[in-house]
Amino acid sequence: MQTKKFLLSIGVLAVFVVLTISSSAFASTNTVNYYGWCCSGTTAQARLRALPLSSYQGSCDILSSTSPSTYVNVIGWTWWQCDTLNSSGTIINSYNFGGYAPSGSSNGDVEPANYCNYNYSPPRCGYTVKASGTHDFNHNGAVNWRPYHSTTGP
Repeated sequence: MQTKKFLLSIGVLAVFVVLTISSSAFASTNTVNYYGWCCSGTTAQARLRALPLSSYQGSCDILSSTSPSTYVNVIGWTWWQCDTLNSSGTIINSYNFGGYAPSGSSNGDVEPANYCNYNYSPPRCGYTVKASGTHDFNHNGAVNWRPYHSTTGP
């Protein structure tokens, strides 16, 4: 009986690892680091990802963080958007987010982007997602850091 439970646990773990690797393997990621930014060597990190979500949607994923985890007065995306592109790079759907940058040690969000826009006849579809935005890190006594970056995927 213990052997069956052990084998079942190993099987569940293997499926989890495969699903985690496959969902990450198809993501396009752009990470910008600013080493020694403030606070006794704290590193600031701004990350964008463009990845598939389902057969009809992609998604854009943003993350802001400090390492080691350090509370700062501004951390986050002041503006970002998630676009669906057709095969020639034309935007089909655009989702704009007027963000804000609150206090904290991390901040993030995930937003879906539809692959097709049915407001056109015939519908316009594309299966590439582009995430882009301007990030804001600010802390008392440290230089403000506002990188813009983007990534296209999956």
